[in-house]
Amino acid sequence: MKKVIISILFLIFSGLLSAQDSTNTYSKWYIKPAAGINIPITNLLSNEIPDNLFEYDDNSYYWQILSASYFFSSKWGLEFTFQAGHSQSISGRAERFNQDLEEKYGENYFVTASSGAQFDNFSLIGGSIQRGNLGIVYRYEKRKYIFMPKLSIGVTSFYTDWGEADLKEKGTNTVYKLSYDSGKRPNDHFTIAPSFTFGYRLSNRIIANIDILYSYYKTDIEFVEEIRNTFTNEIVTETIDYKKNIHTLTVGFGVIIELKPAPNNVYTK
Repeated sequence: MKKVIISILFLIFSGLLSAQDSTNTYSKWYIKPAAGINIPITNLLSNEIPDNLFEYDDNSYYWQILSASYFFSSKWGLEFTFQAGHSQSISGRAERFNQDLEEKYGENYFVTASSGAQFDNFSLIGGSIQRGNLGIVYRYEKRKYIFMPKLSIGVTSFYTDWGEADLKEKGTNTVYKLSYDSGKRPNDHFTIAPSFTFGYRLSNRIIANIDILYSYYKTDIEFVEEIRNTFTNEIVTETIDYKKNIHTLTVGFGVIIELKPAPNNVYTK
């Protein structure tokens, strides 16, 4: 998801940038590096064993890989933002997957986890959780202050893994194959994200800013727990549901960089 969005938006913004008119009395282009935290209003994870098969955490931090605003008038513009998110707890989920299996089945079985729950492929560019938003922004500017409410839509994306284990019943030769599977790895969720930016001008090109964003999306994820007797092939299944409405508050800090301040803009003087 992130490669496609970045490529498309890079081409669009490159074309618009080349068409700038230096005679305008307002700044057209903002770039916004930032970082912050995602605070859950509702939680996706449910203290179940498959929680360890999500490359996701309800509490996470993010850094903005790309955020660009183009203003087609002095007040109105378009903004695209791509954020990469992560949580330190994600990298320890393979170990916790094994621990949770042992806690649930260890009293009656010898547990051997064989695969799954591997999230050691962390990428600085993509992180573990990707969020891409495109929306309309309104700009109200004073000499030292800037206020920008925004309404965006986009995609929140993360992966789910699968897991397997062998359960050998204590005191017998009976062996069961235990598996958890969500049927797919990538999970993309349509997201609605209103937000507000407050900025304080430090110079004619640099504005320190605070971003507050609310986001909503709905998940449609199910894990199937399957226990198969390896001798009789008898199968018992259970569905673990992660179909939820996810509400998140995001708070970030960064700077707004004006790529080409308008020469006649009174706010930069």
